[in-house]
Amino acid sequence: MWRIVSFIFVVVVFAVWLYFQNISLNMMDWSRTTTQTFIELSTDFGANRGIAERNAEPKPATLQERLQFKADNISGESAFDPDRFVRNRIIRTERLMGIEDVLEDGEAAPTEAYEMLYMQARAASMMRRDCADLLVRLATECIVAKVSVNKKRKFGYRIKGDLRYEPAYDIGPKAEKSAEIVKGSAKLTLAELGQDSPEARQAYLDQAMAICDDLRNAFGNCFISHVNFSLRTADNKRVGEDFHLFANAGFSVHGVWSVVNEATLKSKISDLVGTDAKAN
Repeated sequence: MWRIVSFIFVVVVFAVWLYFQNISLNMMDWSRTTTQTFIELSTDFGANRGIAERNAEPKPATLQERLQFKADNISGESAFDPDRFVRNRIIRTERLMGIEDVLEDGEAAPTEAYEMLYMQARAASMMRRDCADLLVRLATECIVAKVSVNKKRKFGYRIKGDLRYEPAYDIGPKAEKSAEIVKGSAKLTLAELGQDSPEARQAYLDQAMAICDDLRNAFGNCFISHVNFSLRTADNKRVGEDFHLFANAGFSVHGVWSVVNEATLKSKISDLVGTDAKAN
C-alpha cells in the first residue's frame, strides 16, 4: 500500500514541476514578445515625433509640482511653454481620400473587404503630410496626436487628424499670477472660397497668425489654441461633390480681468475679423 502512495506522490510532484516549468517558459516568451512589441511601438512613436526625447513631458518630483503640472494643463497655462506638445495647441484637419491615395506606386489595391484596414493602417502617415503646412510658418515641430477614418458612400474615406504643434511665433509672457486664460474664436475667411489645397490651408493659417499677432500687441500675449479645417460644399453642408475648404480658429490670452475678459476679447476679435467672433 505504501508503495502505491509513494508512486502517486512522485507522480503528483512531477506533474506540479512540469506545470510550473511550462508557466516559466510561457512567461519568458511573453516577456520577449512584449519587449519586442514595446521596441517596435517606441520606434514608430519616435519616428512620428522625430524629437521624442527632447519633448518628453518633464515628470515633476514632488506632490506639489505634480498638482501644479496638472492644474496648468487643465487651465491651459502649459501652452505658454513653446517647447512642449500640449493639448491646448492643436490643429484639426480632415481629408477626403480613396484607397488609391494611400497605395505606394505600383502597389495592388486590396479587395473591398480590406480597404478600411488599409486606410486605418496608413491614416497617420497621411496626416503627417499635413504637418508640412504647419511647418512653413506656424510651427517648428508637429506630431499626429489622434486620427480617425470614416467611410463615405460616395466620396471614399474621410480621414480626420489632430495635430499638436510647437509654435514658431513668439507667444509673449504670461501675465501676473492672479491672471486667467481667456479664450475666443472666429471664423476664418478667404478672399475667394476655394477647394482644398496647400495654398488655401496656408492662407487660413496665416490669417490666424495675423489675428493672434494683433491680440498679442493689444494684451501682451496670445497663442493659437486651435484651427479647425473642414471640407464642406459651398452652401456649408456635407453633401454634394464640390467640396470647399473652411476653417475657424481659437485664440487664448492670459491676463487679469480688468485688462482682458470674454467681452473685451470678443470685441477685439470682432474688430479684426468682423461679426463672426465669439467668446469661449
